Amino acid sequence: DVVVVDVVTGTVAVHYTLDTPILKPTPTPAGDSIHGREEKEEQAQRTKHRLLARKREDLRHRQRRLLMVKKHREKATTATLPAQIEKWRAVCAASIRQLQELSPPSATIVSILAHYGIEQKLVGYNPDEDLFIDE
Repeated sequence: DVVVVDVVTGTVAVHYTLDTPILKPTPTPAGDSIHGREEKEEQAQRTKHRLLARKREDLRHRQRRLLMVKKHREKATTATLPAQIEKWRAVCAASIRQLQELSPPSATIVSILAHYGIEQKLVGYNPDEDLFIDE
C-alpha cells in the first residue's frame, strides 16, 4: 500500500509497505516539456471554446424556434376568426361580381362558382335570391 502524507510545509512524504508492488518509472516523451504542457493546455482551451461556441449556437437556434412558435400562437388566435371569415367572404363576393361583369352576359354567378369549383355555401351565396348573404 502507498500512504501519502501532506506535510504542513507543502512537501509530500510517500511510505511504502512490503506489499507494495515495485513500479517501473514511465519514460516521459521528448515533447513533454513545459512548452508541451502549454500546448496541451492551449489545445484543451480551444476545444472547450469550440464546445461552448457550438452550445451557444444550439441555444440561439432553440431560442429562434421558440420565438417562432410563440409568434405563431399569438397570431393564430381564434378570437378574430369570425371577423376574418366575414372579410374573406366580402372580398370573395366583390371579386366574383367583378368577374361576372368582365364575363359574357350568359355567365351567372352560379356558373362562375361551378367553373372554379367553389361551393355556394362556402362564399355565402344564395342562388334563390341571387345575392350574397353578407350583402
